[in-house]
Amino acid sequence: MNITVAIKSWKWHYIDTGVPHTIVFVEGLQEVNVNSLGALVRHHPRFAPQGTNVDFIERARCGMVALRTYERGVEAETLACGTVLWASALIAYLHANPNVKKQKDASMKV
Repeated sequence: MNITVAIKSWKWHYIDTGVPHTIVFVEGLQEVNVNSLGALVRHHPRFAPQGTNVDFIERARCGMVALRTYERGVEAETLACGTVLWASALIAYLHANPNVKKQKDASMKV
């Protein structure tokens, strides 16, 4: 899904792991203003009324990712969030392996 915030259209991925997470892949993760951009997305009308956690992911070396999270309720960047680990790992995997669903669907046909 595309959401426009901060005068820029970003491609976001949404997943609910018991807690809603909206994820975007970025380059230059350390330069992202997590508190400012995170607040804009967290309160975006698309996620009303409950809002969403906002996760910024950057591809790192050897198939690894680095991430930073704006957590709703905390209303700021947080250094620990268990559900973001599941959300980001799943989205990163699916992003890196776009044919997974197609393979699963094909294997179910007999």
